[in-house]
Amino acid sequence: GTPGMGGTPGQGGDPGQGGDPGQGGGGLGSDGSCVLQDNCDFTCPTGGCNDTCSDQSSCNATCSGSSCNMVCEGQASCNFSCSGGGCVMECKDGADCNFSCSGGACSFACDPNVAGCITTCTGGGCSGP
Repeated sequence: GTPGMGGTPGQGGDPGQGGDPGQGGGGLGSDGSCVLQDNCDFTCPTGGCNDTCSDQSSCNATCSGSSCNMVCEGQASCNFSCSGGGCVMECKDGADCNFSCSGGACSFACDPNVAGCITTCTGGGCSGP
């Protein structure tokens, strides 16, 4: 008889959606997001973390490694320190920021519409205000 026809190949499933970023602690080597008038303390001993503080929250973030990205926005109040150097710290949207870089080679960005932006760089090679 006639040979059987092959079946239609199956369709692949949709890729899974990533979960929402966690709120609060931002523990070892992790990313932290602080919103909604929360008080957050982030520590990043290994470096390479992304910490964001927004919505009138109050944040302390310490990056003791290098290459952390730290954003303070939305009228938040932030104390960010980077002891490993090479961090990027951004202050915008009415935030009040105190940035400290003790490892050098940090990049500071402060928009004109912020409540305050204090930057301290020891180690040299920093850019920004």
